[in-house]
Amino acid sequence: MRSALAARRGFTLTEILIALAILVIGMVGVMAVFAAAVDLHKRGVAQTSAALVAETILEVNQALALEGKTCDELSTRQGGEYVFKRSGSYPAYECKIICTELNEREYKMVVEVRMRPRGPREKPSSDTEMEGDNVRFETVLLRP
Repeated sequence: MRSALAARRGFTLTEILIALAILVIGMVGVMAVFAAAVDLHKRGVAQTSAALVAETILEVNQALALEGKTCDELSTRQGGEYVFKRSGSYPAYECKIICTELNEREYKMVVEVRMRPRGPREKPSSDTEMEGDNVRFETVLLRP
């Protein structure tokens, strides 16, 4: 009779604690996956926006090249080196424009866009750290 009574008692405290520990470990894993998914989503949105900005800058520069602007006027060169500059039309982005004249009718234009850091905590330690997030477009511009 004692064994039948023992079978009806329910769970012991140890069994409940083990079940809770397993549940907590599972929940922490699920939360980590959600956090990684949110980060990847933000990065994807930023890269898509940067790609649209790069295409727009490329189109504007193509129109300026048709108006007679030179490569030196179109590129973002300072002291002989191409640098990222804040975009006037898109303040959340920085762009680097490399323009080389192939011949008197053709320019090779490279536009590289990156998102500007919003605060000191988001600032990368170096330019190479941000290279993975940069969007780069290359094209050949023709003048009449």
